[in-house]
Amino acid sequence: MCRECREYLAAYQRVLEVAKIELSEPEERLGNAVPEDLIEAILEARDA
Repeated sequence: MCRECREYLAAYQRVLEVAKIELSEPEERLGNAVPEDLIEAILEARDA
């Protein structure tokens, strides 16, 4: 593979690794970022 392809694939692999880490425990990572009233509205709409 050419240098550009190797660099692209290496960057892509890093993105996947970071995404797996960040999404492994979304409740803890997003806990304070999502307003409580939004969470309640989503849960109510899901149950409807």
